[in-house]
Amino acid sequence: MDFVRWMFTAMAAHPAVSGMSSVTTEMRTDANRRTAALMDRLVFKDCRPEAVNALKYDGMSSIEFAFGGVGETAMGELMSNPAVAAQLSQLGTFINADKWEELATEAGRAAP
Repeated sequence: MDFVRWMFTAMAAHPAVSGMSSVTTEMRTDANRRTAALMDRLVFKDCRPEAVNALKYDGMSSIEFAFGGVGETAMGELMSNPAVAAQLSQLGTFINADKWEELATEAGRAAP
């Protein structure tokens, strides 16, 4: 969950949404601290031999790639949560289904 919280606090800093979030500087600092500690533990303790080999044979980009995957997983966790999915699905209640159908027909396709 630390990566998920870290991802959210980072995204909440975006100017387009920062006014909608109650994430404080202290919360961001805590999320950064916890995530850095988790990364340190994973690389320096839990997966040290793997990290050494990755660096030895593939360079620093291998570590960046690995944590990029962790970031993708955190984003996936955010997006696949049932509460988040329910909120995302609410968009469908506001779109103009007739206009979408009309557009799809014009394009010779089925409506989304």
